[in-house]
Amino acid sequence: MLTNNMKPCKETSRSPVQGVLGVLFLFLIIVQSLYPVEWALGEEDVAPVHPGEAIPKGRIEVGPESIAPAWQLVWDRARNMARSGEREGAIALYMQLLEERPGLSEARFELAGLLKEASRTKDALFQLEKVLEARPDHAGAKFLMATILEESGRYRRAADLYQDVVEQVDKGGKGPSACLTDEERFRAEVGLYHCYKGLHRPRDAQVHLRRALALSPDDRGLQLMMARDLMEQ
Repeated sequence: MLTNNMKPCKETSRSPVQGVLGVLFLFLIIVQSLYPVEWALGEEDVAPVHPGEAIPKGRIEVGPESIAPAWQLVWDRARNMARSGEREGAIALYMQLLEERPGLSEARFELAGLLKEASRTKDALFQLEKVLEARPDHAGAKFLMATILEESGRYRRAADLYQDVVEQVDKGGKGPSACLTDEERFRAEVGLYHCYKGLHRPRDAQVHLRRALALSPDDRGLQLMMARDLMEQ
């Protein structure tokens, strides 16, 4: 989790290195105008978080019984509808399922992803809070909540959640709900960068931008952001 005991670095006078970096920045801007690329992952042009990997492939398995229980059939049908693009129908089925089986945290997480996709962010956050009440270690729910909060400008809480997920995974969290894909880890670092920029903490933002670049060193959008930030120092 984040702490408040981080000491600010002293401002230093502009060095010759920064002048060189400024020239590099201008060069990159020219390149950018000739070969347009996205400025950064996580901004408007980028596809939203996949409802989490929220709708896994395959059928629900509950045991060796030859006849599936009714709730399993409803869940399978909701997933199929979500995958085929029938979002509103899928949301209605998930709601029905969770009324009857409120303890199905994974189904609730899948519903939250669909609600986010439908721009029903308050409803999505409500469902994610319920997931985390039952499963405090659910990294996917923390990650999805962080993206929603970041997009709505609630940077402090979003940064806390992103950081919590990264630390949880670094400590060796186990199971599907305690893991991040490489793409999600990258997005978490970029998300932390944006959150700290929004909180006017540029030094901390730079730390996470460098980590994102370490994960994707050829990302031209991030390279341009690094050059821009160096010019602003």
